[in-house]
Amino acid sequence: MKSIGILGLGNMGAAIAAGLAKKGYSLTVYDTDSEKTASAAAATGGFAASGIDDLLSRSPKILLALKPQVLPSVYERLADGRHSFVSIAAGVPLLRLTSALKTPNVVRLMPDLAAGIGRAVTAFATADGASEDIVETGKDVASAIGKYHIIPEEEFAAFIGISGSGIAYFFSMIDAMSKAGEELGLSGSKDIVMDTAVSAAEYARATGTDLSELVRRVCSPGGTTIEGIRALENGAFEETVKAAVKAAAAKSADMESKA
Repeated sequence: MKSIGILGLGNMGAAIAAGLAKKGYSLTVYDTDSEKTASAAAATGGFAASGIDDLLSRSPKILLALKPQVLPSVYERLADGRHSFVSIAAGVPLLRLTSALKTPNVVRLMPDLAAGIGRAVTAFATADGASEDIVETGKDVASAIGKYHIIPEEEFAAFIGISGSGIAYFFSMIDAMSKAGEELGLSGSKDIVMDTAVSAAEYARATGTDLSELVRRVCSPGGTTIEGIRALENGAFEETVKAAVKAAAAKSADMESKA
């Protein structure tokens, strides 16, 4: 049976624990909050470690699910040369992790909020020289909470701009469209908008058609859709979305440079 230790049981750590348990993993879990430790152990059938040293003694592979500002306080205890790591700490690059943990056996993941329902979109990068074993464990972790994309770490900032942070842009779009529907007297507006968003993504993926071509197909001359598209264009929709992505990406790059 595959096994891993999980250090940190906030929303993301707990979601990953649940996903790995469903994949048949044997878990050892620990959080400084004893209630979170007990709850995660009970929910996953895992072992509740009494502390970091206990966690390390039971698990050669560790998922680092701590907040990035907390992580430096435990580097010294983790860096014994005998452990491999999967990190989900935002803004902490592989070079910093491998140096502080004194091992090349590190995989870095960047999941989004939807991990809680097993639908996360996760960026995946591997340190130079990482073992195939920890790479495969990283893939198990990422697939336990959704889909993952293996990309160079230098592309993480752009990934965060369109996915990690970008999920909020879709929430904003759904919210705005839902409110418009309500103002027009439409019952169940939010559910209709969410169903439409899912159908649009699934149709685009299934057909593989260029997105601008799909827009053109829906926009019949003199029809309703083209009027809506013109309103978006008048509001500089495309440039505004690009600006949001670039702003989030720039912030991510700045955070990593200071890690």
